[in-house]
Amino acid sequence: MFPAPAILWPGNTVEFCVVEPAHRRLYQDLLASGARQIVAPFARMFLADGSCLMHDTAPVLHLTELKDMTERTNGAMKYLARHTVVGRASIKRLLNPSALFETDATQQRVNYLRAETEVLQDTGRGWGSLELAEYWGDLASVAQRIDEPRMGHVCAKEVSAASNWQLSALWYKLQVAVRAHRSEAQVADAVNSWIQKEQEQGQIHKDAGDALDTLPQPLLKQIKRLKGPLGPQLDLRFYEPFLTLLGTNDARSRQQLLESMALDELKLTRTRASLKEMFN
Repeated sequence: MFPAPAILWPGNTVEFCVVEPAHRRLYQDLLASGARQIVAPFARMFLADGSCLMHDTAPVLHLTELKDMTERTNGAMKYLARHTVVGRASIKRLLNPSALFETDATQQRVNYLRAETEVLQDTGRGWGSLELAEYWGDLASVAQRIDEPRMGHVCAKEVSAASNWQLSALWYKLQVAVRAHRSEAQVADAVNSWIQKEQEQGQIHKDAGDALDTLPQPLLKQIKRLKGPLGPQLDLRFYEPFLTLLGTNDARSRQQLLESMALDELKLTRTRASLKEMFN
């Protein structure tokens, strides 16, 4: 098992940089056994209390390529693993939950999780709807007005012909981009507000670096988090509807959930556009 920091959708291709001792051991065991499939549930570790939140529906990944990166990275990375997401599995129970807390002297995990799972027989071949295409088209038009990320041209025929999983992956990717954009805009507004207050108090900074050094710590932490390798830290509430989508077995229910999510986002974006136009 390879706990993932993002949601992976059937049909997607994904690459993992294998660095941690636990994951090195996982891939070495795959090589030794000839096995090629692992599960990669969405997971979050909470360092404050040492707990872990893990979703019980996990994408099934088929290993298609494994590159040894030891020499190229001077040992910093062992493998670059490329997978295709071939389906989903339900996690019935963890066989060795203590592996989450088995660490070496550098606090890196040394053992990987094993689980009892049941593969879900579902291809995701429920198709999109004209309603979803209409919502996405309207959303793209409104997002363009306020310069937010959007899908561009939305073809009703293509949406109607796409599978649930293709549409889910596309919608998820867009929403991650939208949330990142809004987080960056919020932090930029906060920085500009701080600069304005500094100027009003007669504080003149020689350059951007000088100003950055004097930023309030909470604001500086937000900037560093945005610019970090993982990008914006999205609230768990953001993931909840997507995890529900991933865990839904009925194609019609997935379609209805996608339509509901699109309609809610359309209403929210229309409100944001109205407010922006009002105050500008």
